[in-house]
Amino acid sequence: MYAAEAVALPVKTRDMELKGKSHMSHDHIDEKLLQRIGAGDDTALEQLYEEASGAVYAYAYSILHDRDDAEDAVQDTFLKIRSAAHLYRPQGKPMAWILTITRNICMMQFRRRGKITVLDPEDPIPDQDGSRMPRIGRS
Repeated sequence: MYAAEAVALPVKTRDMELKGKSHMSHDHIDEKLLQRIGAGDDTALEQLYEEASGAVYAYAYSILHDRDDAEDAVQDTFLKIRSAAHLYRPQGKPMAWILTITRNICMMQFRRRGKITVLDPEDPIPDQDGSRMPRIGRS
């Protein structure tokens, strides 16, 4: 899907917390990180990975119900963030954008493997604390 990347992201595997909690709440993710990533700052990508990978893994796992597939989705999500961060438009909820990418990657995995699960695109994305975040780009 993506060409091999030279960025060495920290590897979190089976010990990732299923509740998606990392050392920092994703409500505090600074949108400037995405701007820096868009400008090619790999240190910002590593910082975002440290702050958000637990929540991304938990969300991917909640969709895929498979640890290996969820770990693949995390890696693909951050590769996609790296290649698309320059397209991000600040809206106050960078994690909603990140989890939308994660959801799309999970759906691609289902299609690729023939695992068909219908998810309603109108369903809100779950927030770390169990509440629901509104869909982006919908009125």
